[in-house]
Amino acid sequence: MEKLMLHGHATSPNPLKIAIALQYLQIPYQVKIWEFGDDPRRGVKGEDFASISPNGRVPALQDPNTGVLVWESGAIMNYLKRQYDKNGILGPKNPKPQDQADLEQWEYLLLTTLGPMTGQLVWFTYYNVQRNEDARERYKKQVYRCYDVLEGQLERSEGNSILSSGITSVDCHYEPWIRPAEFIGVELSTYPRIQKWLSFMAEQQAVIDAYQSIKDATALQDPEAAKRGLKPDESLLHEIGLEAA
Repeated sequence: MEKLMLHGHATSPNPLKIAIALQYLQIPYQVKIWEFGDDPRRGVKGEDFASISPNGRVPALQDPNTGVLVWESGAIMNYLKRQYDKNGILGPKNPKPQDQADLEQWEYLLLTTLGPMTGQLVWFTYYNVQRNEDARERYKKQVYRCYDVLEGQLERSEGNSILSSGITSVDCHYEPWIRPAEFIGVELSTYPRIQKWLSFMAEQQAVIDAYQSIKDATALQDPEAAKRGLKPDESLLHEIGLEAA
């Protein structure tokens, strides 16, 4: 089996969720690191990446075994499950319609609400040219609201996974978005179940290996990003006329 190509970024959560899924499914892959910005060769808004994803966002996935190119993390996750998860490793664990519905609704809450709200919070915290505390507080409240919903679900699931049946693609979707909560100013002290779940996920070998694959690719392909870590992306700050703090 030839290695799949995962197109990602040093710190973006969406490529990480796909890397986690690839690890759980034991699919060989390599990682291509892109930077935010319009550099024609290296930027997600450049012409090279435009031929991969017209949306100019990571992740994207190329599968040389099938000839499939797919972008958008939800579509990529669905492709991997259809093509490679014949045993239901990433769920649903049960063929009942309710189990499928449960999995999809929790995936879509991340894709349509928690992810976008978190992204806007990051933008208005670090990148907006004119500081807008009203917008920042609005998105922060929405993020907290989603955390409230997730905390309640983890209470109901009574375990170390979002669904009671065990780790699924839902956990892959959420983990990279929740892990950097401190970076975006979200306090987890009132969410003990989320903290427990995060700690459990951080110990899973598939999760460890996924993060390491992105880290290794970044160190090799974009050393400056590797040094920067979660600090604001200077190439993006420069693009919008801000200086790094």
